Formats: sequence, C-alpha cells, structure tokens
Amino acid sequence: MASCASAAWDGENKTIPEVIAEDGNFIILSTAFNNTSLNITLSENGSYTVFAPTDEAFAALPEEDREALLNDTEALTDLLLYHVVDEKLMEADLVNLTEITTLQGSNLTVDVKGSAKVLINEAEIIISDIETSNGVIHVIDAVLIPPEEEEGPEVRFDDNVTLIPGNFTFVPSNNETASYELDNFTDIGALNASELSFNASDEEFNETGAFILESIDGIENNATRGEFWFIFINDELAPEDFGLNTVNIGDNVKFLYTLDEGGDPVIEEASYEVNITIVEPEPEPEELDIIETADADGNFTALLEALNDTNLTEALKGDGPFTVFAPTDDAFAALPNETQEALQNDTEALSQILLYHVADGKLMAEDVVNLTEIMTLQGSNITVNVTEDGRVFVDEAEIIIADVEASNGVIHVIDAVLVPPEEPEPEPEPEPEPEELDIIETAEADGNFTALLAALNATNLTDALKGEGPFTVFAPTDDAFEALPNETLEALQNDTDMLTEILLYHVADGKLMAADVVNLTNITTLQESNITVNVTEDGRVFVDEAEIIVADVEASNGVIHVIDAVLVPPEPEPEPEPEPEPEELDIIETAEADGNFTALLAALNATNLTDTLK
Repeated sequence: MASCASAAWDGENKTIPEVIAEDGNFIILSTAFNNTSLNITLSENGSYTVFAPTDEAFAALPEEDREALLNDTEALTDLLLYHVVDEKLMEADLVNLTEITTLQGSNLTVDVKGSAKVLINEAEIIISDIETSNGVIHVIDAVLIPPEEEEGPEVRFDDNVTLIPGNFTFVPSNNETASYELDNFTDIGALNASELSFNASDEEFNETGAFILESIDGIENNATRGEFWFIFINDELAPEDFGLNTVNIGDNVKFLYTLDEGGDPVIEEASYEVNITIVEPEPEPEELDIIETADADGNFTALLEALNDTNLTEALKGDGPFTVFAPTDDAFAALPNETQEALQNDTEALSQILLYHVADGKLMAEDVVNLTEIMTLQGSNITVNVTEDGRVFVDEAEIIIADVEASNGVIHVIDAVLVPPEEPEPEPEPEPEPEELDIIETAEADGNFTALLAALNATNLTDALKGEGPFTVFAPTDDAFEALPNETLEALQNDTDMLTEILLYHVADGKLMAADVVNLTNITTLQESNITVNVTEDGRVFVDEAEIIVADVEASNGVIHVIDAVLVPPEPEPEPEPEPEPEELDIIETAEADGNFTALLAALNATNLTDTLK
C-alpha cells in the first residue's frame, strides 16, 4: 500500500488548498487551483477527496499539452475537477471500490495491485490519507486525464412521458384554419406529450391519413443537404408515416435528424435526437392527513402518543387546515426526566403544550419567515426569528425540516419542544373609584375648615355650595379665622348679614384653577366686589392680602384654594345725599316765573280766570 501521511503533514486544522500551497511539491497544482477559483470551492465547509499530482507529474506531460492546458481555463477546470470527489474517502475506503464519480462527472477507476499499490486510472497513490479540515488528500504520481466525450447526435429530449386515453387537438403548420383530433397513443401524440415544439403539414392527410413531419424544436428538414427527421419505434424504423404509428406503454419513440439515402436514414450521421419513452402514469398517492403523515415518518412516536393521551388526535385529523410545529422523538427525549413525568401525570398541562405547537391555517415556510408572531390554538403567540444565515426559529426551537405537506395542513419539524409562557397572575380587581365629594364635603373631609363650615351653616350658604356650580372657593383655614381680632369675631357672630357678605367675598362663579388665577388681576366674587390677584417674583400667589398656600383642591362642583387669612370686602362708598326735588309750579306760577306772559296774566286776572287756571 501507499505510505501514509506522517506527522509532517499537519493539515487537520487547514483546508485542502492551504495544505497543498504550503507543501512545496504542488506549485503547479496550487497555481491551477487559484487560476480556476477552485481554491475557493475547496476552502468551503464540506468533505472532499483530492487526488493531488505532484509538480513532477505535471512535468511529465508533453510540454505543448501542458502549456495549452494551463492557458485554457475551461479545460484546466475540467481536468482539475476530474481529480476531486465530493466525499471523504480514506485509503481503506478506496480499496473496496472499483469506480469513483468525480466532480467533473466522469468516473475514475480504482485498481488494487496486491498489497503494494493502489492505482487511480493509471496513476499510483504514493502518499495516502493526508487529512485536512475539510477532507483528505492522496498524492499521485501522474496527472489524471478525463475521458473525451463520445461524439453523437445532440439530444434535444430524453425522458419519459405519460399518455392518457383520449385525443388532443393538432393544427398543421401549413393550414392554420384546419384542426384534427388525434389519438394520444400515436407517435405524434408522444411527441406532443414531450412539450417540444414541432411542425407538420397535412398535404398528404386526405390521401394517406398521415402528416409530414417538418421540424422539431426548431430543427427543420433540409432538402438541400438531404437531412430529415426519421421516426423509430423501439429502435426499428417506424412502419408508417407520421401520425399513423400506434404506441403503447413501454414503447420507445425516437426521432433522429440525419441524412437520407434513398429513403433510409444514415444513423451514424445523425445530428439531433429526440428520445421518448412511454410510461404508465404513476398512481396519485393517497394524500395523508397530519396524523397519518407523522405516523408514516416514524420520528414522531412521542408526539403521537401525547396527542392520543390528550384526545387531540381526531382534531388533527379534521378538515383544518392546520400548521403543526412537530418536535421529533429526540426533542421529547431531551426534556428533563421530571418534566416528562410531570406531563405524563398532568393531561391538562400536556394538552396546553401540544396546542401551543398548532396554528390555525396552512402556513408554509415562506409565510412563516415573513411573520414575527404566530397565534397558536393554545391562545399564546409563538415568536418567529430568522437569523442572518437563514435559519428559522420558533421560540427557541429551530425548524430543521420545513413544508411537509399533508391533506389538511403542513408540518414543520422542530428540534425542541415548545413550552407556552406561564399565564400571568390575574390582575387585582381595580379599587372602586372614590365617590367625588362636593366643596362642602371636601372641606369637611379635610378637617381644617371647621370655622368656615360653621359660618356657612350660620348664614344658610351650605346648600348653595353643595349645588351644581361650578364655584371657586378661597377657603381660610381655622388658623386664619383664629387670627382675626376677638372684637371682629364677636361682631361677625352677632351680624349675620356682615358675615354673609364676607363669606360671599370668598366665592367666585366658575372653576378657576391655579393656572387660571395667575393670569388674572381681579376676580369678581359672589359678593360682587373684586378680589385682586398678585403673583410675586418668587411665584407666590396672593388674593388681596391672603396667600394661596394649597391650590387646586378639586371637588365635584368646583375647586378650593386654601388661603392663610380671612378676606374682608372693601367698605362701600356712601351714596351722596339727594338734592331736594324742586317744588313743581302750576300753570299761573310757571307763566309768572317765565316773565314773558305779563299781558296774559293781567287779562286772566281782569276776567277772574286766574284761580281757575291754578
């Protein structure tokens, strides 16, 4: 056998191109990898086997062949890919093989000569098993030359088709106004089923019932060169003209474009080939529902048992559609033992977990990745996260197989069991909103307005301030009332009218909050006099001489501003004594007072009419 790699080949942490570049015996190979960009391919994660010719192996090629090869990137790429296999094959694997398919597409032969050497085609492995981070290198003593492609006709179609009983409509190329209903199980029916474009004329149809095939896939008959399309049924020249050859399931229908010699095709000169095999239609597989699909897979035993235990099996056999995020048996096995035991003994909890894996509707992978949350049948939302490298997670579980379709929905296989979020503790019942108090009730509840409330009661103003309002009350505290001189207090206790006037001087119509008050200079009170408003530089607010010490105590029918002094309305100015009304004169007196009626008055007197007019 070939010698194995020694410790000098330390490539386990390096890629295949890195090991080859660092060795020094593969300068030509390393350069060729770089020139064809295969160094990039062979640096990716994967598992490759490279049969690496040494520089001596390249030097053994004829110089003109070597120069031509190194200057022809396409040919060089083809040759290099013939040295690479898309799996890691150690020497112990190679000796059990006879052929290996390369990335170039052609096969290498493996020949073991006794116990001494292993040949790949004609090249001997001289050092084997040089392991790298992404595969293995076997050093060979000759360059491998891929086999030349066999020449033959260009194949325009080579596949199976299925035919169903019945006809298809055919319109000949020379007469677009005509159409024919032709049997599918004919040579023309087989060509039609291939979906290749073709032309045929009906010039001889009335005489023979056949058509003349003129072209397939754009390749037209050429009478000048003597090249035409010929029909073969099961490798025999078709006995009838185009359209009259019956075919059956299992038959092969071949169309060759080649030279015509006296009506016979020259097969070895064929330029194009269409190869059609008639096969029986595959029976439509019976579509399975979600439960049947999971059961047929074999990796969801734990999930199916859990669905059965919670009586959810029949639900997921229903019409749906459903989307199921299905944990594998390995995912269930990864749950802690105590969790598994707890779920086995708590059907309700298990049912909630299972419903958290099911969404209503059929969400394919392309739908899921465009969502951030999915509402489950459990009632909670699953979160969706797509990573930069395209992996898709639902909560903490990764979707490892997507779009397993079923008759009533779709399954996405996940690698962990989803656990719904714990139900939040119910929010405490909100405390009832306290019943809003009116101005009188608010002042009573405070406890600092005993004197004010007693005064309002004594003057029968209590009910007025319990009315709808709204009112603004500048409310003196008990301390403010106590600060009044004793004689003033006694006077007020004995003069209800004066006390009423003072109390009304503390009340304004409307609800004036502090923000309103500071923008006023006067406030008209219910006593009809104005309170003056003054705001100091440091922001203190005074009404007359009293400071507002607590503002904006709201009530159902207005607002209270607490003040530190009792307001006293200004004394009304005394009204001036009215001038005595002038004594009203009668007609005679009025005329006398005027002075212009002397003659009239004398005449009235002479006729004794003066008294009458008085």
